[in-house]
Amino acid sequence: EFRYLSYLTNNFTYDWHCTRVMDIMERQMPADGLFPLYYNQEVGAWASDEVSFGAMGDSFYEYLLKQWLFTGKQEARYWHMYNATLAGLMHHLVVRTPRRTYVAERRPDGKLHHKMDHLACFIPGMLTLGAEGDAKVLELAEEIVHTCVQMYFQTVTGISPESTLFEMDQMLPQAKYYILRPEVIESLFYLWRATRKNIYRDWGWQIFMNIKRHCQLETGGFSGVRDVTQVPTVKTDSMSSFWLAETLKYLYLLLSDDSILDLDQYILNTEAHVFRYIPPQYHHSGPRLTATRKPNATPTHKQIPCPSRSCAPYPNP
Repeated sequence: EFRYLSYLTNNFTYDWHCTRVMDIMERQMPADGLFPLYYNQEVGAWASDEVSFGAMGDSFYEYLLKQWLFTGKQEARYWHMYNATLAGLMHHLVVRTPRRTYVAERRPDGKLHHKMDHLACFIPGMLTLGAEGDAKVLELAEEIVHTCVQMYFQTVTGISPESTLFEMDQMLPQAKYYILRPEVIESLFYLWRATRKNIYRDWGWQIFMNIKRHCQLETGGFSGVRDVTQVPTVKTDSMSSFWLAETLKYLYLLLSDDSILDLDQYILNTEAHVFRYIPPQYHHSGPRLTATRKPNATPTHKQIPCPSRSCAPYPNP
């Protein structure tokens, strides 16, 4: 978002400040590629070993990939960081059982917590968007999205809880409320685009009908519900902004022709706002890395200071 703002305003300031943060994240990237949730800014070190692709962690991982895509696949460091994270995810957090595949969390003590937030169901979409022809990555995306869809269809309402526990190969709703979240529909959209399997459209439509049945108000609006395991549902009288910005938008894209949004020209940010890829001449936010750089290698570049109080502007368009 700040890089795009720099591009639109012709002012490098916003981009520079955010790139400094990514410089630090890159230098202190854990060996397993999994970034903990908490960072101590006072001492400049990770404050915990806790890792989650759900709440508080999801958008960071999403943006490792999307920063690379947003720059026309030119800034290799984001690709390296994303692939290191992908390797850590697959090796340490992905759990396969005879019935399903899911993504666990890592507790502060290093042990796995077999819980998956609805938020973490963005992962299949991320994997699909970054598969780059890797059949194993796409297969993993399909396995995980199947579990995410099961989170919906296992309840009496056909709506997913906020989080789900996995015990003895059973799925148990943990936080039972639903606030109109978009992540499963988002992943179904990307998988539909990548595979053309109609099942993803079918699942998306069924989920929408379940939401319509249990979340729509007499006045026409939509509300979250307090417990997806009870019928009739008790409404929260609150409609989250992402219902319009993301959930309905991804449903529309899932069921629409590709011409509505060309993913070779546009990218959706974590709130599903549409950004056009920035032109190559604007890819100059701080140090550059080469494509041959190993993900965990010690950075060889030096921190580039802001050239002035206002920072250097972009070249004139």
